[in-house]
Amino acid sequence: MANGYAQAIVIGNLTNNIELTTTKSGKIVGKFTVAVNDYRGAVHFFDCEAWEQKAEVLEKYAKKGSELTIIGILEQQKWEKDGSKRSKVVISVRDFRFGKSAKDDTPVEEHEVLEQVDVDKPIDLSEIPFN
Repeated sequence: MANGYAQAIVIGNLTNNIELTTTKSGKIVGKFTVAVNDYRGAVHFFDCEAWEQKAEVLEKYAKKGSELTIIGILEQQKWEKDGSKRSKVVISVRDFRFGKSAKDDTPVEEHEVLEQVDVDKPIDLSEIPFN
């Protein structure tokens, strides 16, 4: 059997604030759900998990209603409950981008990063490898 790879890109809004928990081995995991409106007006909900630093950054800056772009791997989780086998597919977050915040239409990263950017600094063209 060939190895496969299932990647997902989802753009939607957080349905709740991100919950951080710690595994038995001490790793931090953030669990959350993203709601996506499709072109027909239907809403789809996708369970996501972010680990370690990604989880901490998301928990700090993304709040219920915030827009996020999630890039991740589809993973099937399996478990047994009351003698029944169960499973679900979650998106394991590999990368993310902040969209509009829940409070206004300003992208989240502008609130945090704008003051750190030196827009008046000239660009050194010799540093561009394809020049």
